[in-house]
Amino acid sequence: MTVKNIIVPVLFMGAATFAQTKKEVTLKPVYKPETTYRQTALQKHSNTIRYKGDPDVLQVLKEQGVQNPTEQVTNIDFITETKTGKSLDGTQIPLTLTVVKLPEAFSKKGFTQGVKAYGIADADGHARLDSVTAPEVDKKLKANLLDILETAMKPAKFPDKPFKQGQTQQITTTASIPLPGHTVEMDVVSAYTLTEIKKGIALFDIVITYKLKQPDPNFRIVAEGNGKGTMSYDIKNNFPLQQQSTTITHIDFSYKQFDIEMNANLHYENTATVTPDAK
Repeated sequence: MTVKNIIVPVLFMGAATFAQTKKEVTLKPVYKPETTYRQTALQKHSNTIRYKGDPDVLQVLKEQGVQNPTEQVTNIDFITETKTGKSLDGTQIPLTLTVVKLPEAFSKKGFTQGVKAYGIADADGHARLDSVTAPEVDKKLKANLLDILETAMKPAKFPDKPFKQGQTQQITTTASIPLPGHTVEMDVVSAYTLTEIKKGIALFDIVITYKLKQPDPNFRIVAEGNGKGTMSYDIKNNFPLQQQSTTITHIDFSYKQFDIEMNANLHYENTATVTPDAK
C-alpha cells in the first residue's frame, strides 16, 4: 500500500448545518474563513503475505531470502495545522497548511518538520494547493507531497439531505491497490448512522465494506473487506472532533507460478481542534 493510500484517509475534513428543533444534521463539507484546524492522526497498518504453490518453487523463494509468510507493519504519527484567511471575494479563502509532525516516510525523502503548503479553498469546501516550502527537495517530490495533501484535504461528499437520529446514509469511494502484475480497484462503501445528538455533538457509527469492482476475467482474484468505526461531530464548529475505524481486507490472487494470499489490518484514529480567530 502506498503512502498516499495510507494518508489519504487521515485528513478528513467536513462541516455541518444543524436544525435544533428537528434534531437533525446535514453534512456539507466546507472550510470556514479565519479559522485554525489542527489534526492529529495515528495510523497502524499490518499486512501478511503468504505464498502458495509448488514446493520446489517455494524453495527457490526461500533461497532468494523471501520469508513465507512475510509480515509488514507500518505506524504513522501525523500532525497538521491548517489556517484559513479572510474570504477574498466571497467564493475563495486562502489557506496555509503546516505539517507539524511528519511521518517517517516523508522525512526519509528530505522533508523537514514545519514544511508549509499554500492554496485556496472554494465555496464548496474544495482545497487546491499550489506551492510548498521545501527548498532542499526536488520538484517531483514537492509535486508528490502537494498531491498527497490535496487529496487528503478533499472533503467527503455526503448526500444533500439531513441525517435524522437512527438514519443511515452511504458514501462510496474507490481504493486502488497495486499488486504484482495488476492493480485492483475496490469500492469502499461507508455507511454512517446518526446515533445521537448530545450537547451540540452529533455521534455516528460507521460500517465499512470493500467490494471488488468489475473483475478482469484474465486475472484470478478474490477480494473483500469490512470494518467499523465511529465519528463525533462538533456542530457549532462544523468539524469532526474524533474519527476512528478498524478495517480488515483479504485478497487472494494468482501471479506467475504462485497463489498469493494477503491479509491487511488498518486502524486509524483522528482527533481535531477547531479555533476561530479572535476578532
